[in-house]
Amino acid sequence: MKPTFRRTTVSLALAAAALGACSGGATSGQTEVKNSAFRDGLPPTVRDGDKLALTDQNVDYMLALRSAALKLTGNYPTFTEINELRTAPDQSTTYSARVDAYLASAAFTREQITFWRNT
Repeated sequence: MKPTFRRTTVSLALAAAALGACSGGATSGQTEVKNSAFRDGLPPTVRDGDKLALTDQNVDYMLALRSAALKLTGNYPTFTEINELRTAPDQSTTYSARVDAYLASAAFTREQITFWRNT
């Protein structure tokens, strides 16, 4: 019977060396993010390299209106709704009011009934 102790020891040593090389970190070419909102205790929402951070958050309310209209009513926003949002001094408030109107509409009820029938 041949001893396998030496072969096992060499295999474990090679595995440990390979594992150490794959551990990542700043030595593997990655740079550490200094200005990360994740470190300040804010909720992470945006990928920032390999760290999660809340940075450069710009909301496109026109795109959000289109998405909300399609998802909530099944239709595109009307030209009047688009102009109302475009010319509003506070787009956030106008967008919120428009979403509330979509939720109160019969089109939203119809979309929900259709969705749950087909699910």
